Amino acid sequence: MRLARGLIGVAGVLLLGVGVLTLLADVPLWQLLGLGVWLAGAIVVHDGVLVPLLQVFGLGADRVTRTLAHPARLVLRTAFGIGTVLTIVAVPAILARARGPRNASVLQVDYAQALAVAWLVIAVLGVAIAAVLTVRERRSFVRRAATADES
Repeated sequence: MRLARGLIGVAGVLLLGVGVLTLLADVPLWQLLGLGVWLAGAIVVHDGVLVPLLQVFGLGADRVTRTLAHPARLVLRTAFGIGTVLTIVAVPAILARARGPRNASVLQVDYAQALAVAWLVIAVLGVAIAAVLTVRERRSFVRRAATADES
């Protein structure tokens, strides 16, 4: 197992090196600066928006879902996280479509509707999986209690 992890780590570092060399060789300096700005913005959005939002949701969700099994609570938090990331990705396209594209062939999809459908699917799947996990946990608890009573 250690050997496999070591090989995967070495391969990852080599591929990262190839990526950096390719980036430096093929991308003009002004685009590298734009990439740096974009990456800085991504960090700001992640640390300034996504993480605090997920923390607040997690605290509220834990209060509301105390009766659920721990894996079920994790599924619901993960579903919310996925939906939040999708929203952050979709908002620029929704705003651009609202302004009207410069080119009629761009932004043809109704991103707001697609985002709503995605949230619906995520919510339904999250709740269904959480329900299954909670039922399994409770059945397992009942079996363990019955076994303990017999002995």
